[in-house]
Amino acid sequence: MRLWLHCCISLLFITGVSAQSSWDFEEIDLPNDSAIYTLESDACGNIFAGTNGNGLFEIGNNGRLWRQLMPPGFDVRSITTLNCDTLFSAANYLLYRSFDAGLNWRRDEAVRHVTNVVAGINGQVIAGGSGFYYLTENTGANWERNHLSCFFPTRFTINNNGDIFSGGCDQKLTCQANQGVYRLLSEEEHWNFLGDLNGIPSIVKISKQGHLYVTISPYHIFPNFIYRSLDNGNSWQDISHGVSGLYLRDIEFNSRGETYGSSTSAIYRFDPDSLSWVEIAIGPSGMRQIVFNAHDILFAATSSGRIYRSLEPVVGIPLAARRDLPMDFELFPVYPNPFNSKTMIEFHLAETEVVTIRLFNISGQLVRELSQKQYPSGRQMLSWDATDDAGNPVSSGTYFIHLQTPQFNQTRKIILAR
Repeated sequence: MRLWLHCCISLLFITGVSAQSSWDFEEIDLPNDSAIYTLESDACGNIFAGTNGNGLFEIGNNGRLWRQLMPPGFDVRSITTLNCDTLFSAANYLLYRSFDAGLNWRRDEAVRHVTNVVAGINGQVIAGGSGFYYLTENTGANWERNHLSCFFPTRFTINNNGDIFSGGCDQKLTCQANQGVYRLLSEEEHWNFLGDLNGIPSIVKISKQGHLYVTISPYHIFPNFIYRSLDNGNSWQDISHGVSGLYLRDIEFNSRGETYGSSTSAIYRFDPDSLSWVEIAIGPSGMRQIVFNAHDILFAATSSGRIYRSLEPVVGIPLAARRDLPMDFELFPVYPNPFNSKTMIEFHLAETEVVTIRLFNISGQLVRELSQKQYPSGRQMLSWDATDDAGNPVSSGTYFIHLQTPQFNQTRKIILAR
């Protein structure tokens, strides 16, 4: 194993990161320079690492020991666990299961062309591919294949009630409409669309409290928006505050039910009181997935295929010690929203800055540059009259207001309803 220190020297802190809330990470060396594709954890404290062509590994003892469960030649895209003994692996577009903690594997002959497998409770497992999914209620003894004509699925997840969720879009309309989350209730036969979130979710996660977390990137030039639902997807809160201008690559939950997210270089904790994210530590460069084991050691996989672990449990990180970013720079929610003729845009600056404010439509096209000038510190306000740069009225729909300064940027969504 190789010890990875912030800036490769010792504990160094960027602006706003308190010494109470940073950790060192240690790189875990797997054989043959195995490139990690996916991570999963079980209730027994183990981490499972699926590789790109080099098989499946189990990492135990808080990351200090490993054993190979599937040999080289297996391209492992997804792993899930029903308990400490029962594992499912989507490898080489086929499904395999083990009832002895990975010592022996059996291929499920009825399941083909799958890349995603997720376990629920009481033997419930769903395995998905492109436009279809397989579902079992008895730990894989029998599978039911279902074709998805109503929407194109991305990633499945299951709550403790047996309800299934997936991000997706309306494939009948070439995925240009009904972009958001779909739900299949345990007692129903048909999927329900839970509201247009103006983007296809790249992450759909369920916390230990049953709360849904979704990240959506409307298009590549913008960071993702993060939504939370406390009522099984019936309504949504925008909780992007604190990570605006960034892409959260993953969201995970520790044993205490605390919510953490990762960008490509930093770890964030969600504060349920302020409904915002707080950066708490610098992580390994290129992070794309995080997961906790049963002892709250955080494991991170990077885009280069490496895997790291925190040297200490990640629990109870104090948020009060952090610099309060909203008091320095903030683009406040626009109002009214929705609007039909004019809306107000407010923002706060910690110091004199050159501020650029632009409006984009849902396709990412620039509609209007509202401002590009220097503003003094403090609270500022301007308005938009629903016209483009040529003074022409724009059509009803969803727009994005993007504020940028040399050291801060943030985006807000707004709906014009004429």
